[in-house]
Amino acid sequence: MKWVRLMVRRKVIGFYTEGRGRTRKIRPITQSVGWKVKIPHRKLTLEDVRGIHEARSKRAKSIDEALEARITNNYEKWAKAPNKWDIRGVDFFPSPTLPGDFETNVKVLAYASEQYYNKDLSNIKIYGYKSDKAFEESYGKKGISSYVYAFAKPEENAVHFSPTATRIIEEGKVTDIHSFRAMVAVSHEIGHLISHPVGNKYFDEGLNEMLAVRFTLNNLQMDRKLREKIRNNPHYCYRDEVKYVGDIALLVNNFDEEKAMNWLLKLKTASYLERHEMFAEAHNYLKSKYGISPPLRYDVSESEFDEARYQVSEVLLKNDPKANKRKREWWLHV
Repeated sequence: MKWVRLMVRRKVIGFYTEGRGRTRKIRPITQSVGWKVKIPHRKLTLEDVRGIHEARSKRAKSIDEALEARITNNYEKWAKAPNKWDIRGVDFFPSPTLPGDFETNVKVLAYASEQYYNKDLSNIKIYGYKSDKAFEESYGKKGISSYVYAFAKPEENAVHFSPTATRIIEEGKVTDIHSFRAMVAVSHEIGHLISHPVGNKYFDEGLNEMLAVRFTLNNLQMDRKLREKIRNNPHYCYRDEVKYVGDIALLVNNFDEEKAMNWLLKLKTASYLERHEMFAEAHNYLKSKYGISPPLRYDVSESEFDEARYQVSEVLLKNDPKANKRKREWWLHV
């Protein structure tokens, strides 16, 4: 039996202000209503604090998410006073959308990416197309408007959006998987401007898509039920590439999900020289410990990539102590 601590559920009965001027915050006043939330008596994880937050009343969650508090990554501190602290992706989603404004909605996510990755995106160029023909001419290939939401041109610091993506982003409402996918496309293509390429094209697209889905879920404001539905059953592109990147990260970091995620985030924002060294270390580790040399930096054919990802997946299944329990999209839960 796992030991648990109990957190008294509290009811919001009013508000008070804290601080002055720009630092002034609105805080809720609460009282105990006797209902208790079970908290695992161990080091808390991101899934734990999400569970604690979900166990609160609908009104408490709505108020908490609407009010801005101090940001923390300390889960224990948050659990003791969730109204005084916010955790990104739990009760803090900093990026709103504005109905009817395509450019502002793209720039909101660009700004959030700029803050999150500490990269300057102030000079980003945004192109939203009204016709398939113009979009396809810019891309350089006909017939792609039906399945390509957007593409980036890092050499121009620009992102181009298809008519479908432009319309959805302009509506500014994340109401279903299609509108969510359009917002992920924004984050994905902005990712190419943050650093491009990261490894070969398969690794680069896999890492970009993984971080874009994760970033959109943890930053963009949307209906809570839709967010949880997507988090538990996400729809995204480059599934094989994402799985490959995740498997590599787990192997390199001895199956520790938190370390694997931090390794991937560091890889995304590292300088060219730092990234070169990280890939070299990963390559040497995988070769010495598992006897495999999967392609990380250098481009290979599609068949060679398929062979490599199957090999990596088999090594992971054979050596991962949590192989049968680990979620495919573990990177959404750390």
